[in-house]
Amino acid sequence: MDVYHAAEHVSECGKVLFGESAARLEWFERMRMVLLSEGLGGMDRELPLLKADVKAGLQESLDSLLEYFRGNAGRLNYCDRLAEGRVIGSGLKQTRAYTLTGMLEIPVCNLKMLIL
Repeated sequence: MDVYHAAEHVSECGKVLFGESAARLEWFERMRMVLLSEGLGGMDRELPLLKADVKAGLQESLDSLLEYFRGNAGRLNYCDRLAEGRVIGSGLKQTRAYTLTGMLEIPVCNLKMLIL
């Protein structure tokens, strides 16, 4: 799964949980960094922690996101792929768009990661 589509799923979940608030943007950035640097392991740790803080009806969004990522566990190893010199986008145009957007350092990987 390319990183753009994974981040879209995180963003959609954030909209359900936080609406169009600043908290949504902060949460999205944090979850995106966890996803990029740790893959499923990080999401498996972080998403259940949030469940205690959200209303019961909204917990389904977190469960759905986590199940989606669990079903794609082997495709969430972005840090490893970048370390091997492989792309994390789904095509030349998307990868080019990431490159034009800028770079962001993620200490966990000791790599420069592409900003969405």
